[in-house]
Order: sequence, then structure tokens, then C-alpha cells
Amino acid sequence: MENNRINPGELDTLITVQSVTQTIGDRGQRKTAFTKYADVYAHLDRQVNEMVDEDNLESLETVDVLMYKISSLTTRWRLVISGVPYEIVAIDPISRYSAFNIITARTIRR
Repeated sequence: MENNRINPGELDTLITVQSVTQTIGDRGQRKTAFTKYADVYAHLDRQVNEMVDEDNLESLETVDVLMYKISSLTTRWRLVISGVPYEIVAIDPISRYSAFNIITARTIRR
């Protein structure tokens, strides 16, 4: 992705983009429901970070996802890559006129 030159042929991985809907339950609790928005092709750049947390060795995977822009995409939405949900951390539109954006996402810690 040198100098904002993007080859659409690099979009070789099928991922699922899920939108979020928040409602209030009958007891006043917040309910979050994720629904499939679209299956899209993307290019992935993965990074795995290992750390010690509460005396356990844990890994956190961060992914930079290059894909076509979705105008209604927000950081509340999430991505599903190979069956694993990822929370969206940042959305970088590359440039105002580009048809692509780079999404930074990481595995959801439970």
C-alpha cells in the first residue's frame, strides 16, 4: 500500500461485517444484537501481541483490514474473520477520494 496505491486484486479474504442494534429490555437492561450487514472481500495484515495478564500468558491479535468503504460503518460494528469476532478500533479512510479504507480491529477479550 505504498503511496496510497492499492491493488484490488489483493482483496482475497472473505469476511463478515456485522452491524449493531441496541435496545432496552423489559427490565431496563441494555441489549446488544449483531446482525450480518454484508460479506466483503478484504486484505488482512495480522499482528499478534503476547503479554502477561493476571499471571497468564495471553495473546491479542490486531488486524489491519483493507476493504471498500461502507458509508454507515462505525466503531460499534464488528468484523467476523474465520469465525472469530473482532472489535473495530479505528477506521482510516486513506483519503477523501479513495474507494478504500483501512480498519484496525482486534480480538474481543472476554
